[in-house]
Parts: sequence; structure tokens; C-alpha cells
Amino acid sequence: MKKIRLITLLFVAINFGANAQYTTEYPFDSTWVDNFTGTVFNIRDYGAIPDDTINDSEAFRLAADAIELNGGGKLIIPDGVYIVGEQLIDNSPNTIYYQYQEIFTVSNVNQLIIEGSDNTIIKAADNLAFGSFDPETGVAYYDNDPNDGFTDPLFYTAAYIMFHIIESENIFIHNIELDGNLESMNIGGYWGDLTSRQNEAIGIFTEDSKNILLRDIYSHHHGLDGIEVAYYGLEEGDDPTVVVLENTTCEYNSRQGLSWIGGIGLTAYNCQFNHTSKVGFTSNPAAGVDIEAEGSICRGGKFIDCEFLNNDGVGMVCDSGPGGYSTFENCTFWGTTNYPIWVTKPAVKFYNCNIYGMVPNAYGDSDPELATSFNSCLFEDKIHSKYGIDSNDWLMFIWAPGPNVSFTECNFVANNRKSFKVTNGDGDFIFTNCTITHRDTSLADGDKICSIEGSTLNNVTIIDDFPSGFDRNYWIETYFTNVENCVFLEGNNTKFEYVGGYSGWIESGQYPRNQTLAVSYPNGTEAFNTGDTLNILWDPGSASDNVEILLYNDCYIESIIASNTDNDGSFSWVIPDSISSGNEYKIKIGDINEQKDFDFIDTPFSIENITVAVNDYTESHLKFEIYPNPVKDKLFISYNTTEISSVFNIKIIDIIGRIIQKSDINNHNNEGLIQLNVANIPAGIYFCSINTEDKNVYTFKLIKD
Repeated sequence: MKKIRLITLLFVAINFGANAQYTTEYPFDSTWVDNFTGTVFNIRDYGAIPDDTINDSEAFRLAADAIELNGGGKLIIPDGVYIVGEQLIDNSPNTIYYQYQEIFTVSNVNQLIIEGSDNTIIKAADNLAFGSFDPETGVAYYDNDPNDGFTDPLFYTAAYIMFHIIESENIFIHNIELDGNLESMNIGGYWGDLTSRQNEAIGIFTEDSKNILLRDIYSHHHGLDGIEVAYYGLEEGDDPTVVVLENTTCEYNSRQGLSWIGGIGLTAYNCQFNHTSKVGFTSNPAAGVDIEAEGSICRGGKFIDCEFLNNDGVGMVCDSGPGGYSTFENCTFWGTTNYPIWVTKPAVKFYNCNIYGMVPNAYGDSDPELATSFNSCLFEDKIHSKYGIDSNDWLMFIWAPGPNVSFTECNFVANNRKSFKVTNGDGDFIFTNCTITHRDTSLADGDKICSIEGSTLNNVTIIDDFPSGFDRNYWIETYFTNVENCVFLEGNNTKFEYVGGYSGWIESGQYPRNQTLAVSYPNGTEAFNTGDTLNILWDPGSASDNVEILLYNDCYIESIIASNTDNDGSFSWVIPDSISSGNEYKIKIGDINEQKDFDFIDTPFSIENITVAVNDYTESHLKFEIYPNPVKDKLFISYNTTEISSVFNIKIIDIIGRIIQKSDINNHNNEGLIQLNVANIPAGIYFCSINTEDKNVYTFKLIKD
């Protein structure tokens, strides 16, 4: 039975317009499918009889010949199991012993539909030879050294290509299971590179063809690939070749679920590329998906809601030929016996992906658009309930890929290993708005659980999530790593160890300090108002005679309270009206002569600015009306033109007196109605201040939804 996800029911019930829900530069052009009027062929009319033991290859060949002669058409394959795949024996000198026979091969057709039914299965015949076989005896050949590779063409033995589409366009294949019957193959020796069998045993192979949709395909247990997509000879600027995979599963194949070796515009929606090389034998690279341009380029790849799980090789590999240039959205990569991803090619981007297992590399470039980027991704050593997880020691271990590799709003969760080791001699790793959580309690006291070199940290939080009472201490090793904004350590078990490069670390509060000064008041959770006197207290310790006192808001310097004052343990400060309301304020005391002598309070306090720089609400509002209030997007202000001659400007002011939006009303037509766009103002309570030409001010309370 075909392994089709439940979402299939949705796609069957709707037309091709459903593809609009997915965003891609390279959609399948379905207009010809919706208006198809070509010849219809039925595989049974060519002698195919399902659910028996008779090979149906000849029927598929005849149908392919008829469709090719017709220039296209629709092939109906009703329910049932169809046995395919034949090899003729030829033991004459200088010939391959097992002669591969085509099944369904067409060239130069336009508008081809291959349509299965709910239980249409194409299954490879038992005992098909595959690999290296002696050309005279037909015996499996293993005498070559597998580490040297073996490519003698006389020993090359291919099994089948179920559907081979060559130099054609407008192809739609759907609702078919392709069973390679791997367990019943006659496996020969290695042929190809190293310990591989790079011979044909493929479910679908599209070659130099374009505008293709493969929908609801279950392609599994093939000796090579579930699906292979090739378009040779492409160069930058060529027209798109468009291949779309939708709701398709490729699993338990020996080399790849999907091999993409050339094309411009390949999109996969809701697809699975799992369990490669988990049965039978392994052929390199044994990946879920391999993006590997051969005599061509790969551009415009997009994978949405796809899964790369439990592959013997890497879940997704992109490291050969002029490829890369692909994005992955809402995808899951789960490395169990190998890495989840392997990227050494340009312009590969990840968005909202879950990545389980160790990431070993990335691609850096002076052009940020070409460097690998991860956006809103989760990296975790999460153990799959059925297949486990790879046994590496790190979540990520990347060595010198080049500049601009970026991680934005990503979470790293190290449950049973160290978080990451990144080293970049040629430029920065860039971590922005990221969280790193450590949970591994098996590491030795004093171990390094994170190592960061040649990086920039911008608003990064590192969390100790250890059991209560856990008393081991760990180090985060940093080499020439800059803090652009905030860096926080949440917990008492992990500290920074600095080897070189201190830019930004003092401002973040994570500079290695001497523990000399200690702020005692405020000590956090206090609430102050502007105008209050704050008596700052600290222990002078063994610091020098003079200190500076700074006010931080979050991890930014808000105000210099005192640039140079006596280190006598106290200082009185009247909180000025210029300080904004907030609850993330901290005091820092620092020795002006020794940068390592400083202290921050541990818990932030709050300041409320009680000054509202607007006029009181008065009866003058009767001259104006503002609506709607609450307002979401557009605010209308109407007024009586007999009482108000003209409006000069309108200000939207927040509750602490800051002007959020100002609109100058030039050459107003005095018709008594003004419209303002307030869509970009955050939700909250504001004042609307209306200034008239006669220098009067009218103020209204305004609620923004």
C-alpha cells in the first residue's frame, strides 16, 4: 500500500490552485492539466495484468512507445500490483552479462500525465542483478579493492528505471507507489566510487525535462534513488526548469531519497526523505537529499515542511559541484547514525527548522547573502523514540568556514552533550537573539562546554538548566569574540574564560572580574519614580580610591550617574525626568583604574517616569471629535470649521511624554476632516495633541489596539 500522509486527502479534493499556499519563485504551471484534452491510454490495454506473477514490463514499454509517438497523453494505471524489470543474459565476449531492459522511457513529449489509483503499485521483479558481475560468468564480482573504486564498464549491471522522462516538458505523475523490492535483489560487487553501487535502480528519473509535478508518490527500497532529477548544461541566467515534489515520500533507498544533480527551480512540499541505506546495503553518500550539480548548476531549491530522518548518511548534503542556493522552511532534520545536515556550498538558508544531531560545517562568504544562515531554528540533541540520535559530543562543531555565517533567533539545547565549538579564522559567526541551554550533568567539573572563536554575539542568553543543588562548574571558552549588544548568563554554574579580544564584554557585564567591589543597594526588585533620591551603596573592597557609577537599561548604558567619585561606599542620586519607564535597570560600580574591578546588581529594578508632558483634558474637546477610539489603522479627526480656523500639526504622545508620531498639516483645505495613518504605532494608551493655527492645544486620550 502507498504510504501517503493524511494531508493527501486535502490535495485530492482541491485543484492546482492550492499550490498558492506555498511561496516559491518556481511554481508548477498547471494550466495545461486543468484543460487537458489529449489522448488517454490505459496500461491494461497493452497487456498489463495486475496482481499476478507475470512481468508487465512489455506493457509499459508499449504504452511508452504509443505515448511518445503521440507526443504526449495520459496514462491510466488502475489499482493493483504491477511487476516490472527485466534483464536479458548475454555471455558473449566483451558484453555486459545482465542486459538492462527499459520499462517506461519517453523522450521529447509534451503534456504527459501518469495517473495511478488509490492502490497502484509498481514493483520491481525478484532477483534483478545489481552492482558488479563478471561479464562472462554472471557471478557477483568482489575481487576489486573497494577503497580504490571500480568502474570497468563490462562489469556494470543496472537493474531498472521505472519511469524515465527525457527532454520533455509538462509532466504530471501522481498517486503511485514505486517499490524497488530491494530485499529480493541479486546484489553484486561494488561499482563506482569507493564502497558504492552507482548503478541504475531508480523509481523516477527526469532528465533534461521541465515543468514537472510529482504528487503523492511513495518511492522506496530502490537500489539507488527514490527520485533523481537532472538537467545538464545549465548556466547562470538560463530559464527555470521547474520540478515540484508534493506530498511525496522517498525512504529505504540505498543511495538517496532524492538526488538533484541539475536544475533551476526545484521545490518540495510536505515530503519525507528518510531511512536511506537502512536496509540492504549502503551507497555513498546515503543521504536523504543530495544537492550535487553534475555538468550543470543547481539553483532555486526550496523545501517546505519536509522531513530528513534516520538516514545512514547525512540527512541533507550539499557539498559537490556548483550547487547550493536552496532554502529550507519548517523542516525537520534528525541525524541518528550520521549528521542531520552537511553544507559547504553557497546560499543555503534555514528558516524555522528543527535540527537534531551535530552540525559539522557551514559555508562562509564576504557576501552575507551567500553565507549559510539559520533563522528561528532549534538545535538539540533530542533522542528519537525509535531511532535514537548521533553519538557526537557537540550540538555543533564548525571549523573556519569563512565570514558571515549567521544564527538569528535560534535556540541551542544541549541535553546530553556540549553545546558548540565554532572557530572562524576568516571572519565572524554572527549570533543574534539566540539562547543556549546546557543540561548535561555527566560532564566533569571544570570542563569546557562551549567554545566560541571569531564571532559576534548580539543579545545572547546562556542558561544553566541543571538540577537544584548541582555544584559542578563549567567554562565557556572565548577567543576574539565580540559583544555587539547583550550577553547574559542565567545560572551560577557556567562562567566565561577569556583568551583574547574583549570588545563589548565590559558593557555586557560578562567581563572576567576580580570580585573586588560589591553593590549592596539597590539589590533588585525595588521600584522608583523619577524625582526620587536613590542612595546607592556598595562595599569598596580593595579597589582604588575612585569609581564610576553607571545606570544600565537591560545591557545598554542608560546614563552615567557619576564618572568619577570617591570609593567610599555610598552615593546619592536624584533620578532625572529624562529616564524612561522600565523594569530592567541595573547599577554598575567600576574602578576607574582597573577594568576587572566592577560589580553589577544581580536583579534589575524598575523606574517609573511620572511626568506626562501634555496638557490636561479640558472642555475644549467639544470643538473636536476623534474616531474610532480605540483605533487600529486609520484615525479620523473632525472639527467645527466655524470655531477652528485651521490645524497646524497633530502629535501622538505616549504616557511618559515621548512624541511617537508628528503630522504637520500643510495647506489644509479647512473642510473639517483630517485622516491619520497610525497602523505602525504599538498598542497602548496615548494622547492625541492637536495644535491649531491660533496656538491653542487640544488634547485627547487615545487607545491604540
